[in-house]
Amino acid sequence: MGNRLVQGARVRRGWSSRTIKSMRGGARAAREDLLTTVRAFSTRGHLRRLLFTEGQSALGDAAADVALVLIAYQRLHSPWALSAVLLADRLPRMVLAPLAGVLADRMSRRSLLIVADLVRAVALLGLVLVPSFAATVVLAGVLGCGTALYRPVAEAALPALTDSRQGAAHALTSRLTVITLGEMLGWTLAGVMLLVSSPSAVLLVDAATFTLSIAVLARITALDRPHEEAVEDREETDDALTMLREGARATREIPGLLVLFVTVLSAILAGGLMNVADPLLAKNVLHAGDAGFAALKVAIGVGLVLGTVLSGPRGRSVVTMRGTYFRALAIAAVGITIMGAAPGLPVALVGCVILGAGNGLAVTRHLQLIQLTVPEQLLGRINGLLNAAEAGAFVVAFVLAGAAVTLLGVRETFLLSAVGVFVAALAGFLRMRRIKVIPVPRAFTGPSRNTPALEPVDRVPGG
Repeated sequence: MGNRLVQGARVRRGWSSRTIKSMRGGARAAREDLLTTVRAFSTRGHLRRLLFTEGQSALGDAAADVALVLIAYQRLHSPWALSAVLLADRLPRMVLAPLAGVLADRMSRRSLLIVADLVRAVALLGLVLVPSFAATVVLAGVLGCGTALYRPVAEAALPALTDSRQGAAHALTSRLTVITLGEMLGWTLAGVMLLVSSPSAVLLVDAATFTLSIAVLARITALDRPHEEAVEDREETDDALTMLREGARATREIPGLLVLFVTVLSAILAGGLMNVADPLLAKNVLHAGDAGFAALKVAIGVGLVLGTVLSGPRGRSVVTMRGTYFRALAIAAVGITIMGAAPGLPVALVGCVILGAGNGLAVTRHLQLIQLTVPEQLLGRINGLLNAAEAGAFVVAFVLAGAAVTLLGVRETFLLSAVGVFVAALAGFLRMRRIKVIPVPRAFTGPSRNTPALEPVDRVPGG
């Protein structure tokens, strides 16, 4: 008995020591990633300009996300109103994102980003000026068109602003840190503004951020053309359909990429159920009103920041980063469960932070894995295809969410969402364990300005 007690004490001390080391390591990692972001902002250049535009646009977008669903609910009091607006925003992404990915690999990325922001600014002004619900759905679709163009181009732009794919992976952490900080501030701003103003005023703030972005993007000359020498010889012979086929083939043949895509889409399909249910959770179940809904968004933003700043790729192998992605999804599932079961707003806020942390880490990880395993000349198309598939998953999720909330109830929809995310994480983890990191097939390698070797990086240098 005495020996067992001693052994138990040793195990507890060992567990406690590992826990303390893990916490210290996490704090050190967060500090390093924040310093990386600070250095990116303090160094003059095009990357700093892009980070600035992304951060302040994210602030406006997050505030507008809150305002748009509230406007939709005001103009048509039904859960289907929320589904309709969210669908209208995602459907154009499903259709147009692959084309945007092709354009990102062929045209001036700066011009594409400016056009995308101009489209979104006009749509927001229309949402303020035209009060009908039908116009709200149409203009939400126009807003989605701008986002469909913007996201694949921005995600493919990082290698052109850094010195390597490893640099792009680190810059991705800085980009998402800035975006999540902007989103948290935007949700906070929405909560404050909704106490004293209307949702329409929040949309005007977002329109102003896009106007400022256009002015800054006009100065990022490094994005005038994507890897000129790689495109020059093929521009006249490769049409958009051929380029899309090449991107789809790469998705199937680059090791682990298809499993990553399927897991991402499955998690979105399950997690998207709560995107319709969370305003109803705040307003109808927790009775916290519009400000309470904004508070839930702020708490998710806090978690997103925590998850993103812990996501730096320094010193980690691709295999390790894959494992982190699946664990992050499981953490998000825990957060969704807590939200759905919460007896009041304070507990729901705790669940939001946990959800945000898992989501922030998972999103950053899967984008980093794409940066590290996909050749630069395919980044636009791969990101375009993924954005389109993500939008399709959201479309299905929003349709199912309206039915789930109507038939099952708000809390039950959260539980269904949590189970789905956890199952997606577990299935993806088991499948990915069998896949090794091997060189990209030769058919996908070729000249690139920033990447002399286009094989996946097995281990990322410290940042």
